[in-house]
Amino acid sequence: MNGSLRAAAVAAALALAAVLAVAQAVQAWASLQRGQAHPAWVVPGAQVSVLLTNGQVYYGEIAEQGPAGLRLVNVYYVQTLAGPSGAPPTNQLVNRAKADWHGPQWMMIPTEKIVLVEGIAETSRLAELIAQEKKLGAVK
Repeated sequence: MNGSLRAAAVAAALALAAVLAVAQAVQAWASLQRGQAHPAWVVPGAQVSVLLTNGQVYYGEIAEQGPAGLRLVNVYYVQTLAGPSGAPPTNQLVNRAKADWHGPQWMMIPTEKIVLVEGIAETSRLAELIAQEKKLGAVK
C-alpha cells in the first residue's frame, strides 16, 4: 500500500470513528431527554444548583428525576437587595416554603427548562447558610 492510500485509509477510519462517537453522544442525549437515563448526579437528597433557560437559579435537594423533569424539595433562591444610597447591593438566601405566599413544599422543573445542574459542596457558603436555616427550624 503506497503512502497516499495509507493516508486515505487512516483518514477514512478517523472519520468513521468520529461519526460513531457523535452518534453515541446524540443517542445518550436523546435517552436523557426522554428520561430513560439517570445521570450519576441524580441522587435523592443531593443538594444541587439548577440553572434554568430563563436565567433563574434555584437551589434544593433532589427528590426525584423522571421523563417530565427534576423534582426539588427544600428549595431556595438568592434575592439581591438594594443597599442604602451608595452602598453595594446585598444577597439574601430565600426559602420558598417560608417566603412564597403559597408555601410550596416541592418544585417540579421540566427537563426542557434545565440548562445546568451542579452539586453544592458541603463546605460551601451556600451549604452553611442552608444548614443554619434548617437549624432554626425553618425547613422541616
